[in-house]
Amino acid sequence: TLAAPSFVWPARVGDNCRRLEGMVDEVAVIFFETQGCLEYTEEDLPPDLARLDLTYHVHLPLDLPWARGAKEVHRLCENLLAKTDFLRPRGAVLHPPRDELQLREFIRLWSLTRDTGDLFLENIEGNDLNATWPVIRDSGCRVCLDLGHLLAFGQESLLQTPGLLEQTGMLHLYAPGPSGEHESLARLDAHGFRLLQLISRKIPASSIIVLELFHPDKLRESLDIFRARFRNGRLAHGE
Repeated sequence: TLAAPSFVWPARVGDNCRRLEGMVDEVAVIFFETQGCLEYTEEDLPPDLARLDLTYHVHLPLDLPWARGAKEVHRLCENLLAKTDFLRPRGAVLHPPRDELQLREFIRLWSLTRDTGDLFLENIEGNDLNATWPVIRDSGCRVCLDLGHLLAFGQESLLQTPGLLEQTGMLHLYAPGPSGEHESLARLDAHGFRLLQLISRKIPASSIIVLELFHPDKLRESLDIFRARFRNGRLAHGE
């Protein structure tokens, strides 16, 4: 499954999804900020999105208030996810806390009403998932592996973690820019493509590939490069 974010053009989620139909299989509905996205209405998430030839997943906010505890974070996430229930999203991406107890509690609360396999935990700046990997592994949650973060923040050792790639269900794909920008795959160097080749051989074939670009030209260029380099879901040997 090939996906793109819901903010490629400077327009509402609905407008982006309509433009992305036919370009990708799936849209990642990006909730950037907690409070602003809690105020979304049908102008942002119109009912007709359910009729598009697209599947969906959700990316939970980057500013979740972990200082207020896992219970409050979970409550806010449930309120946000309720806004997308009509789209039947296949899961949600979370920037996880570094604190193991908070993560355990969030996953416990999630598991009361949802499948833990529908929660994708992303490697982010300051949290490469290594410290909490046993919790993630044993919970049945899946990994959202962000190649840009892996390269930008020196997290390549993560690829040596036993079982992690096999439990990866989503890959965020782009070239990391000098200040954290998400750049076209045209700017991914040979080392980056070698790592991508390694990753693509080990993650499940059912994994969602998200070309996480927030600019139409960068997305189109990356789609062309991705489709030219991949064969049957795997990076062509030697490329």
